[in-house]
Amino acid sequence: MNDPKQDLPSAVASIIDDWVQVTQFWPHCRDWAPNSTADKLEAAELSRVLSLALTLRDYLVPPTEDEAMGRLILGWATVGALTEGALALLLVVFNDDYASTQSQGNSRDYRVHPEDLWFAQLIKFACDHVAIESQVGEWRAFLDLVQQNRNAIHLLKPRPLDDWDQLSRAICEYANFLSSVNSRLPYP
Repeated sequence: MNDPKQDLPSAVASIIDDWVQVTQFWPHCRDWAPNSTADKLEAAELSRVLSLALTLRDYLVPPTEDEAMGRLILGWATVGALTEGALALLLVVFNDDYASTQSQGNSRDYRVHPEDLWFAQLIKFACDHVAIESQVGEWRAFLDLVQQNRNAIHLLKPRPLDDWDQLSRAICEYANFLSSVNSRLPYP
């Protein structure tokens, strides 16, 4: 990706389109998806995720000097929440497949409940059990970058924060990540 500013408008539009598709189908998937999946997705607040995606339009316009740091922190928090939402959606849709997965180095099965996993746990589970082998490195690098920068919202524990161009690149990478996730979801 050469110039993130050039790709950003199309990335934001793609993210919004993907979340529109998700919110139009998955909360109403009863009679098509397994009951456990339908139950979780009917209770989920997918419209909130779409609303967050719509706020990415705010990042098409550079911030003023006074608001730059605040918008950067909120931008990373938004990308983090959207990324967490995409991972959780993927695990909920395939809940029956991933509900009982063997933990590495542990012979016992553990129940996977996506709504109970923290972001770090979602990342680990997705990279260990969900990502296609050829995607693991790419997913891990993107997910770690998002997690690190999203945690900058915790103001009492200072953390490094990437700049506006890196946020723009991350939004573009998120568009690709979300497209990959959405393409794996079954639609009738």
